[in-house]
Amino acid sequence: MTFSKIVLSTLLGGLVVAGGLVITLGPSSAGSLLFFSILCTLGIGAVFWVALAFGIGWMILTLWAAIRGDHASAQAESSPQADALTTYVRRALQAGANDDQLQRRLQRQGWTEDDITQAIQRVQGHPDAPPASGSA
Repeated sequence: MTFSKIVLSTLLGGLVVAGGLVITLGPSSAGSLLFFSILCTLGIGAVFWVALAFGIGWMILTLWAAIRGDHASAQAESSPQADALTTYVRRALQAGANDDQLQRRLQRQGWTEDDITQAIQRVQGHPDAPPASGSA
C-alpha cells in the first residue's frame, strides 16, 4: 500500500468517524469526546482514533474498488520492467541457461531474488505465454 493510499484512507475514515460522532452525539459532545479521550490518555487515544479512521477508510476504498471491478490489489501488477525480465528469462532458458546461472547473472545486474524467482516461475508455468502487457 502506498503512502498516498494510507493518507487517503485515514482522511476518508476520519471524515466518516467525525461525521458519525457529530450525528450521534452532536457537535459539542463529539468534540469533547475526541478532545478528552486524547488529553486524558496522554495521546494514546489519538492512536485509537487514527487507527479507527484508517480502518474505516481502508474498508470503504476496498469496497469501492470491488464495486468498480478494480482488482489490481488482488492480482500481481505487471510493469514494463517485470515484462522485460520475463522476456529475458524466457529467452535465456530457451537458449540453454539453467536457473542458477540465470539467478546469479540477474542478481549481478541488480534484480532482486524475488523478482527473478517470480519471472522464472512465470516462464516455467507458461513457457509459450507472452509477457503480461503483451510486449515481447
